[in-house]
Amino acid sequence: MFDAFEYQCEQRPQRTALTWLHDDGSVAARRSYEDIAREARGVAARIQAEGLAGQPVLLLYAPGLEFASAVLGALASGAIAVPIIPPVGIRPQAEIERMSAIIDSTGASVILTTVALKGMVDMASEALGMGGLTSRLRWICTDDARQVDPTAWRRPDIDGGSPGLIQFTSGSTQEARGVTIPHRCLVANARLLYELGRLQPDEDVLCSWLPPYHDLGLIGGILTPLYGGFEAVLLSPLAFLRSPLVWLQAIETHRVTISGGPNFAFDAAVRKTTPAQRQALNLSRWRIAMIGAERIRSSTVTRFAEAFAPCGFRRQNFVPGYGLAEATLFVTGGTVEHEPMTLTISAAALERHRVEFVDADAPDAARVVGCGSWRPHAGQEVRVVDPDSGRPLAAGHVGEIWFRGPTCAAGYWRNPEETARVFGGRLAGEDEVTYLRTGDLGFVHHSELFVTGRLKELIIVDGRNLYPQDLERVVERDAPGVRAGGVAAFAVDVDERERAVIVAETEVAGEAERAALVTQVRKALARAHSVDVFDVALVERRALPKTTSGKIQRAATRRAYLDGALERLDRSAEAPAVVAAKPPAADGRYQAAPSQPPAAPPPAVGATIMDEVIALGADARPRLEAWLIEEFRAYTAKRYDADMAAQIAVDVSLTDLGMTSLDGIEIATLLDEAFPGVPIPVEELFHGPTLAKLAELLLVAVREAASAASPRAPQLSLITLRDAPRPAARVVCFPHAGGLAVDFEPLARGLQASAQVLALELPRGPAQLELVTAARACAAQLAADPRGAPLVLLGHSFGSVVAWEVAVALERLGVSPALVVVSAAPPPQDVHGLTVKILEAPLDPAASAEFRTMADRAASSRLFAVKDDLALLKRYSWTKATLSCPMLLASGADDGLVPAATMTGWAERTTGPCERASFPGGHDYPYAGAELSQRLRARIEELS
Repeated sequence: MFDAFEYQCEQRPQRTALTWLHDDGSVAARRSYEDIAREARGVAARIQAEGLAGQPVLLLYAPGLEFASAVLGALASGAIAVPIIPPVGIRPQAEIERMSAIIDSTGASVILTTVALKGMVDMASEALGMGGLTSRLRWICTDDARQVDPTAWRRPDIDGGSPGLIQFTSGSTQEARGVTIPHRCLVANARLLYELGRLQPDEDVLCSWLPPYHDLGLIGGILTPLYGGFEAVLLSPLAFLRSPLVWLQAIETHRVTISGGPNFAFDAAVRKTTPAQRQALNLSRWRIAMIGAERIRSSTVTRFAEAFAPCGFRRQNFVPGYGLAEATLFVTGGTVEHEPMTLTISAAALERHRVEFVDADAPDAARVVGCGSWRPHAGQEVRVVDPDSGRPLAAGHVGEIWFRGPTCAAGYWRNPEETARVFGGRLAGEDEVTYLRTGDLGFVHHSELFVTGRLKELIIVDGRNLYPQDLERVVERDAPGVRAGGVAAFAVDVDERERAVIVAETEVAGEAERAALVTQVRKALARAHSVDVFDVALVERRALPKTTSGKIQRAATRRAYLDGALERLDRSAEAPAVVAAKPPAADGRYQAAPSQPPAAPPPAVGATIMDEVIALGADARPRLEAWLIEEFRAYTAKRYDADMAAQIAVDVSLTDLGMTSLDGIEIATLLDEAFPGVPIPVEELFHGPTLAKLAELLLVAVREAASAASPRAPQLSLITLRDAPRPAARVVCFPHAGGLAVDFEPLARGLQASAQVLALELPRGPAQLELVTAARACAAQLAADPRGAPLVLLGHSFGSVVAWEVAVALERLGVSPALVVVSAAPPPQDVHGLTVKILEAPLDPAASAEFRTMADRAASSRLFAVKDDLALLKRYSWTKATLSCPMLLASGADDGLVPAATMTGWAERTTGPCERASFPGGHDYPYAGAELSQRLRARIEELS
């Protein structure tokens, strides 16, 4: 895999490889292929210096660009990468237990991480009495001062069969199974995805918010783009959960062509966006909407396609797929630009493992969506097999899906028994070839695979894999009153979403005591696994069906539950209305009663509570705590039940109440609405604070917001286009109206490697800063850089005014730029007479050919930015000052917007040398030619 990446690095060293977004969608950082290669070689050299080739190395990183470099570095070192989720969320004990199980499973002795994350894990493990966990490992912080020279890296002695990655999917804890992925499987999987999407280097752009620690998020979202030479735009799963609109806006802004996720992602995008928000989106470039990770629902495809049709999204953009960690990622995929194949079949027949086609209005009609086909030319083979006899089944029959091909993993790490059972499937009468037994059920129709259910007893909730034995163990351990060995966990479909059900044997008597036990079970599972359980059914001792050896029969229990055959001792708060409203259909699906309240926060109070808090000042805390109790009780009563709501008090933590990470998202949304313009402490919500602590944090945030000059303190995006450890010069670029940092990438590529290249993106929309305020903030940021390399400021068009104000602010801070380049713009004293006319020109249908070209470039996603910058300029009052540094007045020889003569007044704005230069091209010449880069290269050489 690293060889393939190096090839791309040689072809396009300065192209952007990875972009990381803030939670609001603004750009946080970018890395070119050259940047990633340098960072990865540094990590690889560090691993090799520790003598870890061929050994598992744990990678503990938050989602982000450091994680991507660490994974690639581990692959390049010859070690075996083991990505793990940081145990610092709302369920630290369960997450640290999972981390401990992975350490035991892999036998790893070394962990790579960051200084900050190590400190957080140390504190969490000590607080939980698990300090021995961290002492078992040798910790290497890849961001500390002891960096290893990337040139010390040596190509490892490995081949395609060498293990490259051990991936643990979300879910299993004490019985963790790591899938061993050889290097050849990573390459084969990336090649298949590349061919499936007909992907083009430098043309396609992928966007992913998926957790990056395994399969679709890691291999699909990071490694495949690096293999294929196209950019990946990444954001955190938390950013998506808080606002799917941020994901959709990123698709538009970054001209994304490939993105996707499980059913719930598309459902959330429909549910959490308004028609007005959708109307403002342009998704016409999004040609591959991957959907998978769980059984694909026809209703999800239809709802999303209809809701976002006005944005340019088409149903044929959906590309369904099927895969699993044991196959690296990919097994089958749909055809690009073809609507997913959808069949209408009998749900009753499906229960008997038969496929019978029926009319859409048949009483038991069920719509199933195909997952595409496999690629025989690439050595893939899919068979539908009777799981008991190993006999291949004919068309029209449902059986277990078996798979073989170049992406099939090597097995489970250090687990030969499970490897033989799962990876050693043999067809009846054929002993020569082995297959991967997926544990999933399906059928084939016209060479298309349809997944209908699971033979294995996995529970998939919102794309997360949960093992029933893990849920059962937590209930037995944390809910006294439940009989040991008397718990069954399984999945049911509720309103086309998979939900977990718990059936537990108990000898607890009394209605109140049983209700308390049900609440206790819900809390335990929420704390340990962040699972919102659909139903908890209590039954008498020995009521659960078991095998002759005493094992719970989960499938039989599920069937009894769906058939209403369980003799329950209770009814949970949610189940009666749902079950009574409509009995389960033949395919085991429930439909919630129309009267059932939605699992969503209550209506926000608006700004009233914020006004009260500001008015009360130092006396606001009691009122805010009372409001929080009232709102949380209303939310909990709707989301869970009245019993849980009654337990809410100011000194009770959200974790103790049993709230999940999804609750944290919903609560953050509620607070966002009630406190507009106030940064909500989302991270604290994920650590389960008490309402008293939350009130304290909110009071601080409200007071800071009230005293700030703008409603929400925006952050400048000073983006690194190219970094250098000890730069000969720092070149800071300021784009045209509506421009983005990425517009300067061609210019950055033309500069020497010793130059650090930055670009400023001003906040736009509600977070907009006044131009002079933004410039002064940027100057302060640049002046604080301890490296102190000479500064070259380059402003183009509108950006020239920003560059001027930054230069003025820098000189007042005692930092004089080495050079200020102003390009294609009048001086600040003339800006209102000329620049406003220039900026309005692209919006004028009667404008000249050059104006129309600019208008096309500024269309759709950039039009709002052009208007915002124009409004900013109209309010601008220039700083009357004179610089002492050198200036270069640059213009395009054929510029019809700002002829060179209109720039003469710039000479009055400095007492230093002032040169003029004309370059081939029109108004946007810096983005099209290399001449300006060559001029700057020469100046940087003089500086160094």
